[in-house]
Amino acid sequence: MTSEITPNDELLRQAFKYGNRFMVLLFRLGLGNWGNGPRTSQVMVLVHRGRKSGLLRKTPINYSLIDDQIYCTAAFGARADWYRNVLADPRVQVWLPDGWYAGEAEEVPLDDPRRLDLMRQVLIASGFAAPLFAGINPKTISDDKLAEISASYRLIRIYPSGACTGTGRTRRPGLDMAAEQRSSAGPAAPGTPAERSIGCLCSFRQNRSGRLSRRSCSPCWAW
Repeated sequence: MTSEITPNDELLRQAFKYGNRFMVLLFRLGLGNWGNGPRTSQVMVLVHRGRKSGLLRKTPINYSLIDDQIYCTAAFGARADWYRNVLADPRVQVWLPDGWYAGEAEEVPLDDPRRLDLMRQVLIASGFAAPLFAGINPKTISDDKLAEISASYRLIRIYPSGACTGTGRTRRPGLDMAAEQRSSAGPAAPGTPAERSIGCLCSFRQNRSGRLSRRSCSPCWAW
């Protein structure tokens, strides 16, 4: 599968740019769960730091929660800005419809034996997005065909490294437990995601009305 940018790809990227602004606004208004689910499309907001600007960026992305880890894919491949940003700095924050978490991102290697199955689950969780934008049904497509179509896709795994708190936050037992375990586990082996755990990336907090307001915490200032 070619990695060259086609006119259709560029049109999709521009459409996503405007759609993404709307999705971020919904999350800021406390409406992240509006139309968001496995029957429609599971969407989170990924907060990451620009590799050139150093500014925090927010990108809505389809995701799937598997074994208390968050998986998402860059369908535009290695040229996706958010993908290149998390490779440069894997410290991220994820906004889910029912909670938000500091996390550590890493790419799932192409030779990982679970990669194809994980990719399928992320595409299934994307709901209408996979049939609409990729022209496939991830539930029925064969492994060989899926491998061909997703050859240029990039699969990212996010480990929860800290459960962000704040008024209005809903506790999610699976992710919170994983985050708390990683936080209390002590020093990690060199090269593991936990070794670089940041604990927090909270430039936003929810107030009682569900709206998000800026309030950087000390780990964020340390950046």
